[in-house]
Amino acid sequence: MSVALALGTALLLTATAVLFAAGPAHAGATPPTGADLRAGGRPGGDPVTSTVELRNGEVYGVGMPVVLKFGAPVPAGTKTEVERRLSVRSDPPQVGAWRWHSDDQVIYRPRDHWRPGTRLTVRSEIGGVAAPGGRHFDTDRTITATIGRRTTFKITNATKQMQVFRDDKLVKTFPVSLGAPQTPTSSGNMLIMSRESRAFWVYSDRDSLDVRYAERLTADGEYIHAAPWSVDDQGRNNVSHGCTNLSTENAEWVYRNSQVGDPVTVTGTEKRLAPGNGWTVWDMSWADYTRQ
Repeated sequence: MSVALALGTALLLTATAVLFAAGPAHAGATPPTGADLRAGGRPGGDPVTSTVELRNGEVYGVGMPVVLKFGAPVPAGTKTEVERRLSVRSDPPQVGAWRWHSDDQVIYRPRDHWRPGTRLTVRSEIGGVAAPGGRHFDTDRTITATIGRRTTFKITNATKQMQVFRDDKLVKTFPVSLGAPQTPTSSGNMLIMSRESRAFWVYSDRDSLDVRYAERLTADGEYIHAAPWSVDDQGRNNVSHGCTNLSTENAEWVYRNSQVGDPVTVTGTEKRLAPGNGWTVWDMSWADYTRQ
């Protein structure tokens, strides 16, 4: 495992936007926007910041969630009001749901993986809406993005192999080395959170690591990355600190053929993926995800 310091009630808003806290939505009306509320006066105090982990015009993998983070905890009594002013429009239409994973983070995922080619329009109309402590939320946002090709990764500890599937057809198989028994890799359904052609990780004043072709899988620092020092162990032994090690050549192929939001499933290790350790929305069934 490594830490990368370089990183850092149902309501339908449109014919194809699904917004709800506990289950699929099928009908409804458009709520007032932040601009509407600002017309009636803005609460005082410094704004509560909000960020959406999507970039305009970017292409993402089929598992990509819509992650909305806040700069302060949102009390239970305010969460429903916030949700009423969030929407995700998908073209073609697909059912999805919001779920609060913590008091400062709400995430939207579809019931099934997005269809390749889906166009997403995400709107956060919370600018100027009253927040606790006499504050207000910072701004409205509209973001459009596209879902790209379907690429999925399956990493199996028993065989010490990574299989890469394109449109559910096997296209590559690579030997890997996973976490050693004392620092095991997490088993579960994850997503690629970021991609870095080069990353510099600092463990202590005397211990650091410069790696190539890295894809982040967990919040606490499990990656897929090039590890030329473990090539002899790849396909045979687990020797890493929790990351998935590949040869430099194989890691470069993964880097050049992956997208943020691509699903990655790891099976058979000594450790289970902790809820919320990264984008773990696919490590829950739909029934559990929509149960608050």
